[in-house]
Amino acid sequence: MDAKVLEQEPTRIEVPEPSFSKRDVPAVSQVAPTNLMQALAIAAADPRMDVAKVKELYAIHKEMMDREAELAFSDAMAKAQAEMQPVANNAYNDHTKSGYAKLEAIDRAITPIHTKYGLSMSYDTETRNDADPVPDGMLRIVAWVRHSGGHKERHHIDLPPDDAGAQGKVNKTGVQARGSSNAYGRRYLKLMAFNLSTFDDKDGNSSRNNGTRMEEKILADYLAAIDGAGDEPELLKTFGQAWNKAEDLKDKDAQRQLINARDLCRKKLKEARR
Repeated sequence: MDAKVLEQEPTRIEVPEPSFSKRDVPAVSQVAPTNLMQALAIAAADPRMDVAKVKELYAIHKEMMDREAELAFSDAMAKAQAEMQPVANNAYNDHTKSGYAKLEAIDRAITPIHTKYGLSMSYDTETRNDADPVPDGMLRIVAWVRHSGGHKERHHIDLPPDDAGAQGKVNKTGVQARGSSNAYGRRYLKLMAFNLSTFDDKDGNSSRNNGTRMEEKILADYLAAIDGAGDEPELLKTFGQAWNKAEDLKDKDAQRQLINARDLCRKKLKEARR
């Protein structure tokens, strides 16, 4: 080409960027999703997808998964409780003049059962909780019951430091008192979480001794009052009165029914607050 012709051409030619419409954007993936989470991942990577819609779909998915985990937890708990038997008291409290089952006895009796169904239990302590304040001077023992499917439930009990003996005199150091309260709380939380009762093994062969049975009408009235409680304080007051009556009679069957009624009422109150 003639050099003079080349000199007449510009040194650079501006080339405009290509313009694409949304429909020109290729699909992110042509692989069909196998589950909802994979579908959400694909949708989130697609620039055409509304982010708010993805978040909404994920929230629905999480709610479904949580519900499935809760159902699996309930099923496992029901199966475990069906196999659990009352635990024989293997220790005696001189202060209260009553027998009780030590934590290791409870563990031996029920741990192989609840772990078989994927249930486990762990403990912690709290000195502060902004949502549910710990009363002054109290030690809060917290128990978590977890299921292998992901659901978990929290239980707690507030206890004073156990630093006094039968005569009311301080007989423990601060560390010993907290340790004693911790052991006491763990023992009762485990019984409560699995709706488990204990009994006095008076003949030494672990046969049940239910004491005197509570009159059916009185028990029915207590159960109805617990079921009709309008809030947690009323529930605790009613349950406490009924429990003490059953304890005086050593009626373990009545106590199990009272615990069941209390737990059902708590569930009902919890659902009503949602």
